[in-house]
Formats: sequence, structure tokens, C-alpha cells
Amino acid sequence: MTIAFSGGYASGGTGVVRYQRELIEAYLERGRRPAGLCTPHNRSLRPPGLPEACRHWRSNQRGRLQQLLNMGLGVPIERLLPGMEEVALVHSLHPSALHTRRPWLVTVHDVAWRHFGPEYAAVFPRSMQRSAEACIAEATHLLAVSQFTADCLVEGGVPPSRISVIPQGIDPALSDPALNTDAPHDDLEPELAALALPERFVLYVGTCHPRKNLPLIARAYAEPGGDALPPCLLVGPPPEQGSLADLGVDGSRLRHLGYLSDPLLAALLRRASAMVFPSLYEGFGRPLVEAMAQGLPVLAASIPVFREVCGDAALFFPPEGPGAAAALAAQLAAISSEADLAADLRRRGRLQAATYSWERCCRELDALYDGLIGG
Repeated sequence: MTIAFSGGYASGGTGVVRYQRELIEAYLERGRRPAGLCTPHNRSLRPPGLPEACRHWRSNQRGRLQQLLNMGLGVPIERLLPGMEEVALVHSLHPSALHTRRPWLVTVHDVAWRHFGPEYAAVFPRSMQRSAEACIAEATHLLAVSQFTADCLVEGGVPPSRISVIPQGIDPALSDPALNTDAPHDDLEPELAALALPERFVLYVGTCHPRKNLPLIARAYAEPGGDALPPCLLVGPPPEQGSLADLGVDGSRLRHLGYLSDPLLAALLRRASAMVFPSLYEGFGRPLVEAMAQGLPVLAASIPVFREVCGDAALFFPPEGPGAAAALAAQLAAISSEADLAADLRRRGRLQAATYSWERCCRELDALYDGLIGG
């Protein structure tokens, strides 16, 4: 019995993109069933780098015709893509609507569009929101990447019996002590030199969307004594609207580096003093787990999902309110000056990150697939 993953496969990208790629690779290595990849409603060729063991199903029909047949006329996706007749279950790795007569599992990363309202359409267009809502309503079962996301689904009216919580894993190489050192990597030295890294710095990894709450970091550096704090380097895409200056990025205390390759980002994680993450809302918090895996102390906003993901392995600060900036500034100062505190967070972080493994994820996925196929 074959599992069909519905989604994409690409290097780099956002946390959702990386979730898809790494889950596919992990399941092919650890799962009990053969698996393949399809991207419904388009004519995508086999993605470069897709492991040979992963089948790939596609149609020569135009995407709009596929969508009309599948969503408009109700022709199951397994009849539209040659070779999918043998599929026992379809697992959509992100909520994108389709029609199938097989058991249909959908991974839900968050429901941020419900939380932020109409303005979130600039990030997650209305058409994608409607597609996600259709998935939530019609899927056989939903997979939430955190208990927080599961709770949000229940608040929206989904029965708990339709939801399973299976956190994502992280690349096991991130926890490899041989890679978790300050030893120079000759192939990266020119790129690291070009970044002109300060001797000490903290990192933020993510987008510049308003829910990421980056102005709080700027306000923390504007607190008394902020000039003595290690600068914060921001890794990720520039803002889609406005400018970096609007977020308080001044090029010295807050510097924006843009997108970095995974190896280069890993090198920065090894050199940083801490990871800071002030988000107002997230569905999981992958950058925090990756930072903990590499022994990087974490400073995180005190929101439910970060407390779930980090446990007792992080320092938490209020993400908003009159004392939020001062609290973050105090933690940035402490992590820079108190060696024992930093060492304790490194130890706790590695232990916490070890609970997020693809081996565990695939084992729990297989058990879930058993129940859905058998049911």
C-alpha cells in the first residue's frame, strides 16, 4: 500500500517548505510503506533532488483543467494522475484542497489567518485561506504540528477525534557534535568574511511579517544600556511592504542579512550568543528547536506554543505590553554576561531538541496511517 504525499519538494525556503522536503526524505528512509509525491492541479515535472525511491505522479493536462475536473466535477485525484490508482492514502503536507476517495490526511501548521483577520491576506491570500478552510472541513483527519495548533482547531469547531498531534522533526545533523563546533569550515570562510560578523551577536531567523514582532527587538535596543548589548543579525527575506527602517533596523545594532544558505546559517548558529524570537503568533517554532539542537541559548516570546516547544529550556519575555522591551533587554544583557546561565540553557536546549526527531515523527505517522487505512 502506497502513501501519496501531496505538496512540494524544494531546497531552502520557509519552515513549511522545509517540513515537506524533510518529511518526505525521512519517511522514505524510515517509513514502512512505499511513498510518492504529487502536486495536484498543475503539470509539475519531477522536482530536482527528489530521492529516487520516491515515486512522482503528474498529469499532462493543464492545471486549470485538472482543477475543474477534480474540484468542480468531483473526479478523484487518483484517477487524474496516472499511476495513483494503487495509492492507499493521500497525505497533504500543507492545507491545499483536493478531491479524493482515499483516506485524506492534511497537515495543519497554523490557523494564523483566523487570528489576524483581513490584513493577513497580504501574506496568505483569500483563495489560499478558502482552500485551507475546505481542507479543515473535508479531510478525513487532520495532523497538527503542535498541541497549540490542535487547540486552535478545536476552538474553531473541529472535534478532537479528527485531530492527531505529531510534531515535526529536525535534521539529525544539527545535533551532531562533530558539526556543533566552532572549528572553521574552509569552504564557508569567504562567505563568512563577507558578512563582516561582529565578535558577539544574537540571531533572529524568519520573515519580517508584523506577527513576527520585530519592532520589539528595536525597542529593546533603545532601552537604557542598549548600546552595550550584542547586535542582532536578522536572517530571512526583507519586508514585503514598508522598509527595514520602519522595523527599527538601523544597520548597526540591528542588521538584516537576507536569505542565507542552510550551511551558512548553521555556521552563524554555531557562532551566535543566543537566538531571539519575539513572535506574537506561531504554529510551531522550528528555528527555536534548530537553535537548541546546536546548543544556542534561546530567548522566546512567552506565547503558548513557544512554552510548549521549548519547555524549560528557554528564557521567556512578554511579547507586548509596557514592560516587554525592558524585559527583553534585560535578558539580552544576562545571556551576554552570565556564563553559567548560558551554559545551563545550552544543556537544557539540547535535551529538549532531542525530543523532536524525524524517527519519532515517522513512527507516529505509520501508526496514524494504519488507523486511517484500516478505518
